[in-house]
Amino acid sequence: RSTKALAELETVRASGSATDSYVTYYIGRLYEELLTAAVARRIEVEANPELSPDGEAEISRLRAEEAWHKDGAVAAYLAFIETGMGDDAFFQRLLALAPQSAEARYARAEAYRQVGNWVAAEGEYRQAIEARPGFVAAYIGQGDVLMAMELHTGAAEAYRKALDLQPGNPALSLKLAAAYVRDNQLALAEPLLQEVLSREPNNATALTLHGDLLLAQGDTAGAIARYDAAYRRGLSADALLKLAGAYLVADQVAEAKRRYEDAIRVFPYRAEGHVGLGDVHAKLGDQDKALSSYRQALQRAVPVSLKESIARKIV
Repeated sequence: RSTKALAELETVRASGSATDSYVTYYIGRLYEELLTAAVARRIEVEANPELSPDGEAEISRLRAEEAWHKDGAVAAYLAFIETGMGDDAFFQRLLALAPQSAEARYARAEAYRQVGNWVAAEGEYRQAIEARPGFVAAYIGQGDVLMAMELHTGAAEAYRKALDLQPGNPALSLKLAAAYVRDNQLALAEPLLQEVLSREPNNATALTLHGDLLLAQGDTAGAIARYDAAYRRGLSADALLKLAGAYLVADQVAEAKRRYEDAIRVFPYRAEGHVGLGDVHAKLGDQDKALSSYRQALQRAVPVSLKESIARKIV
């Protein structure tokens, strides 16, 4: 029965006519049923204390059948991953069959990452890398979650390994540079940023990161120039907010206020614009306006860390 159903589903999948997104999952379950039946039959045959040559031959045949069905189940489940509908119970089922599958570990890490479970995601990325040391995407994912956890040294190590595997990749160079800047390893970030900017002088991400580096070095004028160039090219909220912040650090309060107001107008749902404007009002000594801006920011803030930071300003 399972064999017939499996053959029908495999035909449907091969034809490309399947309308049910779960078809590959059903195929995997049917392979598992056949695997279980083969294992049960082998155990039954092996229980015979006096095995005949035919019995030994059947055991060999059943072992080969088990391997075939197991490979079929794993392949089907890996295909099902592409639907994005796998839950934790599904990954447990897949990993019970293939605990060393780099693809399965990576997919589970991505699922954990999507719900913000950084610790579990990092563990799965690490196991994917152990299973396949050249897995560039796993190194990148690991670096990303470590950055989210503000573990910048570890993130830099992960990005460095990814870049070693894909030398010259500008996106990886920028990820590594960002980790170095956050980790205050500015001398390591500088050549990476210069290399990218020499090839892509209008790269808004590289310009923004170079602004971060210059600001960390105390060069507010240089940072302002970089942030301004980044915003003109990319029109991103981050570049505009950092530009406003650099003006505030440089004590150019009127310009900082203007830029934060621009950010609020252009990106009204970003809490950081209201936070910055509140800082401007606080610097000017207008506590009522500062509190009003902070409350506006708190209504828009999403990350818990940002909410906590704003709350501390209010109290």
